[in-house]
Amino acid sequence: MDNLQLLIASLTEIEKKKFAKEIKKFEGEKFTDKQAEALRRHFFQEHIVESLTSTYLIEEKVHIQWYYEAVVLFSKGLEVMANKRLRKAIDNAIVLEDFQMLYLMYQLEMNIALQFKDKVVIGIIESCASNKQKCIENIVLLAKYLQINLTLREYYNRNGIILNQEIELYLEKEVREHVEMDIPEQYPVTVKHLIYKIRYLYLLFKNDPINALASNEKMVAFTKQHMNIFSMDDFYIELFNLCYMILSLNQEEKFLFYFDQIDVNLIKNSTIRMKHLLNKIKLKSSYYLTMHKYQEGLFYFETAVNFVLKKFNDKIDVATRFAIYAEYAFVCFHNQKYDRTMDMINDSLKLSKAGFRDDVINTLKIMEIVCCYHLGLSTLLLSKCKSYIKYHPEYCDPKFNEYVLVQFFMKTHKEIVDDEKMKDYFVELKASLTQNEELINYTKIQHKFSISSWIDDCILSLQGQTT
Repeated sequence: MDNLQLLIASLTEIEKKKFAKEIKKFEGEKFTDKQAEALRRHFFQEHIVESLTSTYLIEEKVHIQWYYEAVVLFSKGLEVMANKRLRKAIDNAIVLEDFQMLYLMYQLEMNIALQFKDKVVIGIIESCASNKQKCIENIVLLAKYLQINLTLREYYNRNGIILNQEIELYLEKEVREHVEMDIPEQYPVTVKHLIYKIRYLYLLFKNDPINALASNEKMVAFTKQHMNIFSMDDFYIELFNLCYMILSLNQEEKFLFYFDQIDVNLIKNSTIRMKHLLNKIKLKSSYYLTMHKYQEGLFYFETAVNFVLKKFNDKIDVATRFAIYAEYAFVCFHNQKYDRTMDMINDSLKLSKAGFRDDVINTLKIMEIVCCYHLGLSTLLLSKCKSYIKYHPEYCDPKFNEYVLVQFFMKTHKEIVDDEKMKDYFVELKASLTQNEELINYTKIQHKFSISSWIDDCILSLQGQTT
């Protein structure tokens, strides 16, 4: 019997009932051309195997599908067919560095080998045992660096790059040695990639943006070089982060070079494509703000976002909607549309919840206070200042510029003074900031707002009005 006959013979009574009509139809047809008949039999065999394994499939990854097909074939006593399918799965999993699945595959290969009465069986089993051990070593190695990366990323997502004693100690004890070492050539690609990520975050926390940028560029190039392992989604996430970092250093030419590499039409999944289309719009908006092209930025952002909101409104998740409203607030603020800015800030804060970056929310609330000042809403200004102090006790320390600014407004909000006197107040405020930290430090470009820069603008504006 050939493979198809063996497969049909191995079906259970329930499975035979399931395929009865198809088998009857198949057996009622036959091609006279031997090659065409062989193909017909092959495709029918594949159809049966895929149908039998459909309940096993949990991911759309071909090596996982082949593995479960091998499991089904082995369970039916079809060891030769199972082994052939398994070898394809192993080869594919090796390329993708899916060590967890490889471990299961080598175990299945050992079980299949035990069914053969052949001298090479011992060699196969020894090879499988060795390969399983290598999988375990790689899984442990991957887990170690994944844990470091997740710890740094979780802290960064929550607080930006604001250092405290806990994270400084962690950087010194757990991270530094991995940043300074030469990456062993034998390390898997996925592990090397994690080390690149860790180095980048470490340099950010160490307030070394120039070397952090160089590390980030290496990481993006490394990802692009290994697109057989990483998805287009992974690549674009890294590319967007790189572009934001380049903007923070005002390197326009380099930004445009990388920005031109973002082609969302290459992404097949419509949901992911929509996500990155929005990311591209926010990134272009950031570019306009950074280059002080405020009117162009407002026109571009309103046009692009209105188009996307109309087309994808029901598909946009809360986090993305929050980011859109926050970006809109920054664009409006720099165009001195303070009423609209406050509307957008309110829309953003209504959506904010646990898990959103605290420093972004903090920045929006500081901007809201500043808008109250520009609009002459003294009562609301005082209320917002009190609310800020109440709900952000962790920032209520004179070492932070945010707190100094809030205290300044609480003391001066009722005063009616001329422009000259107000200018003097701002000059004094500026002087008090020089020794303080600003929560919006390196990452201020992503928030598009700086207290120190805003005070400079106020001084210049009031200076112009008094001359």
